[in-house]
Amino acid sequence: MVTTGFSDVADSEPSGNYDRAAEALEKTRRDYVNRHAAGLLVNVLDQLQRSEKKAKILMTKI
Repeated sequence: MVTTGFSDVADSEPSGNYDRAAEALEKTRRDYVNRHAAGLLVNVLDQLQRSEKKAKILMTKI
């Protein structure tokens, strides 16, 4: 028999475990999406700063 360490909890209230697992999975998904979105935003802001610096350099040459 394979034990996972959760058998006593799973046997006592199975539907509650599924709900908690679903909530934990959703929280993990939201956290991942938020981190990914934040990373994309940082990249966009970095590119904007570079473009602004290039534009200032070009403007001084004109």
